[in-house]
Amino acid sequence: QEYEGAVTAARKAVSLAPQLPEPRAALAQIAFLMNRFDIVDEVLKENRDPQVLLRIGDLYVRFSKPQFALPLYQEILQTKPRWTAIWSRVADTFASLQRYDEAIAAARKYGELDPSEQGKVESFIATMENAKRGVK
Repeated sequence: QEYEGAVTAARKAVSLAPQLPEPRAALAQIAFLMNRFDIVDEVLKENRDPQVLLRIGDLYVRFSKPQFALPLYQEILQTKPRWTAIWSRVADTFASLQRYDEAIAAARKYGELDPSEQGKVESFIATMENAKRGVK
């Protein structure tokens, strides 16, 4: 019942500030906690703001549904191809889906955009290469 009140409040916030992504992202987050994916779908139909897509993608990952996060992250990259945090998430998501070559490619792009993370990228790539060979 408390969640229903939170949904009502979030919907009101969306109506008061429809141009802002935060209320929609908050509404989606509340919906996730309620397992109300119909509300999540509603938010996605109404708004494709990168911040909303990011929040929903991260929620899918947190709730062990990376296959649903990946297209959202990829959509963000269509409009913001230099957003390093998304490249990192794409790499991790591909890895969790055991799509190792794609994870490596995304990690390389991340390292290209943020050279300060090259050590982390190299370690990630080595881990993916081992996973491809079945080494634990």
